[in-house]
Amino acid sequence: MNQQEEATSILFKRHGDLHFANLKYGYVVLLLSLLYLVYELVVGYKFTRTLKDNGNRRNIWAILHYASPLKKVFVWLVALTVLELIGVFHYHDKPGLFLKRLGRMAVALLPLDIIIAFRPSVVLFQNYLDLISVHRWLSRVILLFSFLHSIGFFIKWIVEGNPHFLLLKCDIAYILLVAFVVLFVVSIKPVRVANYKTFFIVHTLVVGMFVGLIQIHAKPGVLWYVVACSILLAYQLFVTFFCLCRTKSDSIEDNGGDLSVISIDRRGLPIPEDQLLPHLRISADFTSSWRKFHKILYPSHPYTIASYDEDHFHLIVSNKNRFQWDATPVYHLSTILYTSPLIAPTMAESINNAIIIVAGSGISMGIPLYHLLSSNTEANIQLVWILRNKADVYILKRFGVKGANVHITKETEESQSNVVQDEEFEHFLTDKNDTELQDLDPATNLPDDHLEAELKRDLETDLDPHVSSSSEGNKEEETPEKTIYSFGRPKIIDIIENYYSSCQPSSQRWVFSCGPQSLVDDVEDAVDLSNDGKLDSDKIFFAKEVYSM
Repeated sequence: MNQQEEATSILFKRHGDLHFANLKYGYVVLLLSLLYLVYELVVGYKFTRTLKDNGNRRNIWAILHYASPLKKVFVWLVALTVLELIGVFHYHDKPGLFLKRLGRMAVALLPLDIIIAFRPSVVLFQNYLDLISVHRWLSRVILLFSFLHSIGFFIKWIVEGNPHFLLLKCDIAYILLVAFVVLFVVSIKPVRVANYKTFFIVHTLVVGMFVGLIQIHAKPGVLWYVVACSILLAYQLFVTFFCLCRTKSDSIEDNGGDLSVISIDRRGLPIPEDQLLPHLRISADFTSSWRKFHKILYPSHPYTIASYDEDHFHLIVSNKNRFQWDATPVYHLSTILYTSPLIAPTMAESINNAIIIVAGSGISMGIPLYHLLSSNTEANIQLVWILRNKADVYILKRFGVKGANVHITKETEESQSNVVQDEEFEHFLTDKNDTELQDLDPATNLPDDHLEAELKRDLETDLDPHVSSSSEGNKEEETPEKTIYSFGRPKIIDIIENYYSSCQPSSQRWVFSCGPQSLVDDVEDAVDLSNDGKLDSDKIFFAKEVYSM
């Protein structure tokens, strides 16, 4: 008996004729992965083509494109569960067969999980932001199957009266299991948001560890899966770290509020004409000194370009951001700019009625979108900004926004003291030259009386520079739209209904929203409520971009 025959004989004694029984299930998962990528490609192409033709977001391709990541992953989970249960009645006395199948399918899912997380996306006609949520949930499926695979074997050995196997089989599996537990804990949303750097480092190290060690653990081996994943990760590393240029922040504007305006050296990066509302990614410097090389593991940070000129990109960032900006350090700027999925070039030319609802640093998307749509002089465009601190209102003037609807949800004595005294508030003037504040919902938290009085004094004594004075014999010049300020949390449905009551019923109407998940969900619910019972021709189109980690 030669060496190969001897090895086969040993395997047969240990596993019978089932040692290679699960190989085909890994191949089926690979085939399903390929079909899923083709599906995303076709949907993205058809959706993009539809937008270019007529800007329609209510056809079947739009429905498929905007399908919830949970729905997509649910379909995956159903398909994988069906594969897992094949033969369960015939081999009900061999639980190890099905536990191994779980592990093999988890490994077979990994190439797809890596591909859909690429920055920028390699799936044509799909944006990185469109697929990242699918990546998150698919990663959780991989973790789930890995947990079930590991815990299942522990239970199997104990039930079969072989608890000593827990020690005899103490190999790479335990290392991977501990790594998966740590990754699961840091990926829970509250933990991830509070410690995103820790999550990102753990995530990167665990993926590398899994790809590097799984071949040692898996039997039969998974060499080709490991090779495929290694090539994909090497490609991502190349794109991430070799498509960088060094830059620096030339100025930081901070008015004492929650937001700052950062101007960074553009380094001559071009922006294609068809790339609307571009994003960039900034990472900490890790090449200037060997002491900084560990920062190569740190996450890069995405920012929407609020505006740009020949030499600079101008960003609006939250002062609570854990990525600390300074006017002196060097940063790495990705030479690849990312296009927002919010709007297509041909849509911008055809939209005549739109309301843009943003919150906090979401104004960084709201401002360029407002300017883009307002370039059509006949368009009826409104910008609604919900913010906490009135000191941040200077950003509207800084970026040339002449009219907006601003809702200040919270003010404190500390924030009042931070407001520059000569800040120029644009305001809506009545015939009596009084500041007109919108009616507030009595259920909202109204500001203190002295605060409201102080704001009124500010507005009345700090006349809008866009208001032209008139004297006897001189004709009053036409004035641009004024910004309206109000306190308290607005009712989104009232904003939408009031705005579109002034639009022509047959005209195409849009709502855009950008900001935290809670805001975007509220706006989407309000749009659905507004569309309820209306004819398709009267319904509102909705587009969103969520700022979250």
